[in-house]
Amino acid sequence: MQLLFQCDITKSRIDVEYLKELLIKEGADRETESFGVDIFSGTLEHIEEIDREIMEAAEHWTL
Repeated sequence: MQLLFQCDITKSRIDVEYLKELLIKEGADRETESFGVDIFSGTLEHIEEIDREIMEAAEHWTL
């Protein structure tokens, strides 16, 4: 979540290898690492759709 927030705020992309390194450093096993990478990558891949859904559902809030 922190990396997704960082990407959004800085308008930058985080390399998946960097994410893997962070997960391993935090003690994540291979299954958790794979899940984290899938969630992170999938979110970035569909960020425009996700933002659109949030904007439609969130009254009086902007992204």
